[in-house]
Amino acid sequence: MDWSWTKHANDIAQALGFLAAGCFFIYKGISGYLRVNLSIKVSCDRRPSNDGTDFLAVQAHLKKGPNGTIAMHDVSARIAYGDHSDEVRFDGVMRSSWQTERISNTNRAILDWKTSSAHSPLLKLVPDEEIELTALHKVPNNAVCQVQVGLIGQRLRSPVFAQWKCSAVSFPQEKHS
Repeated sequence: MDWSWTKHANDIAQALGFLAAGCFFIYKGISGYLRVNLSIKVSCDRRPSNDGTDFLAVQAHLKKGPNGTIAMHDVSARIAYGDHSDEVRFDGVMRSSWQTERISNTNRAILDWKTSSAHSPLLKLVPDEEIELTALHKVPNNAVCQVQVGLIGQRLRSPVFAQWKCSAVSFPQEKHS
């Protein structure tokens, strides 16, 4: 009895299986499934000042998804009202340098807030990490403000930059008589 056709059928089935698996991973790559994922949520808090302006606190909540680690290059906000717009940078994106001091028989590291780290200046978000950044800006107390927050980041060991954005609206506080 000749079973050679089963060997050929088996070889063809394996080749089709490898081809289907390759197509599946190519599809996942093109559709973005394996890309770095991150979500941004923005909120605003507005408080009156004594000079006819309001303090506008912009809070950006960043939540890193399970794919990849991202190095944050810039997080900034664009605050627009009327024909005017301002850009505000969020603090906390750069890693601080540190100094050491000797306490008893232990070396203690102390943050140097004024100096960025020389060997690794960009703050990184690892999978499932969350961080909240805040920026403060003065706006006219009667202005409706459109706030857009943007982040530019880069997956570790990748030459490609990615960008995420979100927005919110801040209305003037109601005047109570």
